[in-house]
Amino acid sequence: MKANDDVYLRLEQLAASLNPLPRRDLYYGFVIPCQSMNPFVHYISGMGFVLSWDLVEWIGASLIPLNHTVGPEDKLVGEWLNRGDKAKNRVSNKPAMYDYPRTNGRCSHDLVPTPSRFFGSRDGISGWMYLLSSMSLTRLSHLRCILCD
Repeated sequence: MKANDDVYLRLEQLAASLNPLPRRDLYYGFVIPCQSMNPFVHYISGMGFVLSWDLVEWIGASLIPLNHTVGPEDKLVGEWLNRGDKAKNRVSNKPAMYDYPRTNGRCSHDLVPTPSRFFGSRDGISGWMYLLSSMSLTRLSHLRCILCD
């Protein structure tokens, strides 16, 4: 899993959502563009995505990534996988993965009542406190865990 440093992972829910999925050739996350639900259209957002181990090994061994390194990392990963005809198992986990609601970003929306896999908060501590209180996770131990992990 690759995740930005402003992402809150709910590992139990993330693991449960991954459990029934294939263990090979898997590319999983929030599909871009935001309006799309089709994971084969472009690429998966860099806020957080999962690659199966065989894809990680392929990226390390292939000349495709080695020769294409300029640009945003999330877009590059999608391009590498497309050029290599990889990631046949692509899964979009919308709406459970999304941008923090107060970002006013194109991909943000109100918090969903079902457990979310991860959020992005670029709003500092006030943004994190908003998210944590929305999920009833305001105990200090949870905050410390977020900052440590």
